[in-house]
Amino acid sequence: MCSKAKQLLKNTNGQGLVEYALILVLVAIVVIAALKSIGSETNKVFCNVSDHIRLGN
Repeated sequence: MCSKAKQLLKNTNGQGLVEYALILVLVAIVVIAALKSIGSETNKVFCNVSDHIRLGN
């Protein structure tokens, strides 16, 4: 039983996948935070461009 437990603790199958998933989650969090911080400014720019196109200026 003890050797079976040691074997399970040494098993690293899937460890790389978990690490890549954690990295992906962290990158997604950073991207979402960045988009939230610049989202309102970007919206203002697009609204100004849209207004100028509609008004013909």
